[in-house]
Amino acid sequence: MAAQTATQRLRWRTRKFLLGGLCVSLAATLAGAPLTLGHFGTASWGGVFVNLVLVPLSEIPLMLGMASVACSPIGWLAGPASWINGMAGGWLHGMTRIAQACAALPGLNLELSLSQRWLGPAGGVLLAATFLAQAQSKSLRHLLGVPAAVLAGWLFLAFLLRTLS
Repeated sequence: MAAQTATQRLRWRTRKFLLGGLCVSLAATLAGAPLTLGHFGTASWGGVFVNLVLVPLSEIPLMLGMASVACSPIGWLAGPASWINGMAGGWLHGMTRIAQACAALPGLNLELSLSQRWLGPAGGVLLAATFLAQAQSKSLRHLLGVPAAVLAGWLFLAFLLRTLS
């Protein structure tokens, strides 16, 4: 077996990082869809991809916030702590602008007002149970495919109940 070059290792790590983030983001979007549809009447599928950018970027204000908290009890560091806190706030405002710009893109939102209030929480519990049942699976088809099929069935039921009422 030939040794990998640094470029090959970097590509492999980048691909692994992006696929891992995509899977986590997709799972969170699938699991949260019934609750967000139940409470807000809309769910964003674009968030799956936006999270690939925003989640890594969120580490910066987290670290700045921790530095600010560490500096704040020391009187002479209160000024720098405030400055660090302001940097974190500015970073978060930038992230908010990215999210708002992506949310404005057409076709990324599913809109559905549920006819029954219990449908959102029931769908959330159903999907949580489905994810827990699939937790030990090594197959991506089982880990995400089965919950996606359950969500599709739940959406069909929600549309059906809305048409009947």
